[in-house]
Amino acid sequence: MFHYSGWRLVAATSNAGMLGVLAPEDPIRMRESIRSIKSNTNKPFGVNIYLLPEHLVKNQPTVPPAVVNKLNEYRKELGLPLNPPTPTEDSYKQQVDDQLQIAIGEKVSTVVFTFGIPTLEIIDKLRNANINILGSATTISEAVALEEAGVDAVILQGVEAGGHRTSCNLPEYGQVGLLSLIQLAKKQLKIPFIAAGGITSGKAIRLAIEAGADGVSIGSLFLTSEECSTPLAHRKALYEATPESATVLTRVFTGRPARMFRNRFFNEMDAIWKENGGVEQIPWNFYARDIFGQAARSNNPDLFIVWANQSVGLLGGRETQPAAAIIKTLCKEC
Repeated sequence: MFHYSGWRLVAATSNAGMLGVLAPEDPIRMRESIRSIKSNTNKPFGVNIYLLPEHLVKNQPTVPPAVVNKLNEYRKELGLPLNPPTPTEDSYKQQVDDQLQIAIGEKVSTVVFTFGIPTLEIIDKLRNANINILGSATTISEAVALEEAGVDAVILQGVEAGGHRTSCNLPEYGQVGLLSLIQLAKKQLKIPFIAAGGITSGKAIRLAIEAGADGVSIGSLFLTSEECSTPLAHRKALYEATPESATVLTRVFTGRPARMFRNRFFNEMDAIWKENGGVEQIPWNFYARDIFGQAARSNNPDLFIVWANQSVGLLGGRETQPAAAIIKTLCKEC
């Protein structure tokens, strides 16, 4: 979840009866986090692995000079080195291979794939290790493709969701709301599916289940939890949200569609990209991840990604609580 769901949140949510899922991490940190989780819970938990479409990895686009120059201006402002190297195709493939081997070796209960459809080889490896396999989709056609690939269940993400659209295919045309997706999936899918997007209350959970979902996935709400590593400036934005607070679905930050609050980075980079022919499909946030990371560490909300779903107005006025308390409230509201 947004790279903030570290091992503490995963252990806490699993201990409280949900399935905690570790956000994508580099292999070394991933192994350390998994072992920390196992030291703090004996409950099942999962890990998230990105599967970028092959053509995006092989054919990384040329970033316009105006974009590079602006990114370097931000780096100067944050005291970062200019023009950092970006990962290569080989390093990306090796990272995914390493993450899979760690998941198998550490015997996690579940692997959740995002941005792509796992190959038969990957499916077989995980199934032989008795690991549950989940795929992420934003359209019914993607969900059907994941079902045909052999996953055990699909996380179906409505357009209301905060963070990245988990689309397997780009450009993405299926910006469909969660309730519509649930009703369509009920008719089209034979495997279980999990509803995601804008779920911040027990009432929303009940509505999703009554509409036909087999479960729900919750992200933005847990950004307010005690165990989540959400930057203070990000928490402040969530706690000050109102029913009129608007998010934007944009590719400006990472090259992939994602929902977040507008800020200075968005306003300036959006204008530059428009002047240079539109945003390219840059894998992950390879070209600006150092900026986002340093800005988050220094609590500079102007230059990092302030993820939020369309229900963010319901988070306004909240206080930081343990994940277990949040889950207890959700159960009472259902």
